[in-house]
Amino acid sequence: MGDANKGRRQRSAATRQAIIDAAHEMFTGRGFHGATVEAIAKQAGVAPQTVYFTFNNKVKLISAVIDAAVMGPEETAPQERAWWKGMLDEPNPACSLQIFIRGAGPTFQRASTISDVLAAAARTDDEVMEVFQYHESLRRE
Repeated sequence: MGDANKGRRQRSAATRQAIIDAAHEMFTGRGFHGATVEAIAKQAGVAPQTVYFTFNNKVKLISAVIDAAVMGPEETAPQERAWWKGMLDEPNPACSLQIFIRGAGPTFQRASTISDVLAAAARTDDEVMEVFQYHESLRRE
């Protein structure tokens, strides 16, 4: 039974990642409002119902896309990475800033395009604005 559950969890995680990857491509290529759940599902190789089942709606999906971009391949929040601790422990402010730039640079690079898509969509949609403000507060933190 344990192996069956593990296999299901792995398939579920792979499906989730395929949807996030497809959504990232669609959102950055077509914008939030131009990307449809149907197109995202087709790109991911799943049914639109799978996208809705996994993320509930497009707003939650773009939030998950940004989370994935920030977490990166390490699937770890920046504050939990070794460079973050090194930055905080560094007594020299200039060196601490250099550590931050080297550590956070790849995160900002991965997340910048999808963040721009979210910011543009937030101008016309109150629900998207809430997600944008939430992610902006995390970025500032």
